[in-house]
Amino acid sequence: MRTSISHKQGLVILQQSHFLDSETIEDDFFLNALMDEEGKAFDSILINNCVFIKNFGAQTGSFKEKLIIRNCEIHGHLILFGIFTYETLLIENCHACGITQLCGGGFYNDIALINNIFEGFVDFGDQDIQGQATFINNQFNGGTNLMHPLGGPNGAHFIHSPFLEGNIGLERYERPRTNC
Repeated sequence: MRTSISHKQGLVILQQSHFLDSETIEDDFFLNALMDEEGKAFDSILINNCVFIKNFGAQTGSFKEKLIIRNCEIHGHLILFGIFTYETLLIENCHACGITQLCGGGFYNDIALINNIFEGFVDFGDQDIQGQATFINNQFNGGTNLMHPLGGPNGAHFIHSPFLEGNIGLERYERPRTNC
């Protein structure tokens, strides 16, 4: 059964168990509070079956182990800006309504996006992907610069060729123009 908790309660749960499950978070929820003074989080984080009413993510920091976001709804923006993962970033079976930022000059060792729906633009600008990159059955409804032909700050950098299967919207490279 899903309960509604504050972002502070959610962070306490993650600090104690490294697992957040079946919660609704009404506030912005950023994982930076889990990081030490050097901006590092040392434990694996699993966030499962949660609803984030506002924004969710982390800005400028590193995860020494896995960051797994599975079966979640993000009604605001999904922001992982300037993030380093030394093992794996997995986003699976999620629905993100706002803009998604998986960019900012950080790097992911392994990354897997599987069976997600992204309503807003998904920005991979200037992100280095050092390990295996897997993108299966994602809908990039607002477009993405993941496979931007110019690379550089316009898209992701891959050490190894990414595995792409069943994705929709990879051909829309530029961020849609809005009045916002």
